[in-house]
Amino acid sequence: MLLGAWVNGDAASRNSAALSVVAFRSLINPALKEAYASARGRFVDVTAASGAYIPFDQAFRDIHARTDGYRLIADLVARQLPRRG
Repeated sequence: MLLGAWVNGDAASRNSAALSVVAFRSLINPALKEAYASARGRFVDVTAASGAYIPFDQAFRDIHARTDGYRLIADLVARQLPRRG
């Protein structure tokens, strides 16, 4: 909902949406990465891997993954799985 405010929101909503990207890049995803590491897990920053930490005015007005995006996500996750054998 917050990111959707960029498309149809007023100036304050658009600003909040833009700040959410900063929050994910600077606070939320680093905290998740640390939490995963402390539990011996692996964190995949799909946003960084997909190049999506860009200003919203450069995006395609749709944050949803498509076939290529789902393929990228699956590949990133699969690379983090433990190897067998």
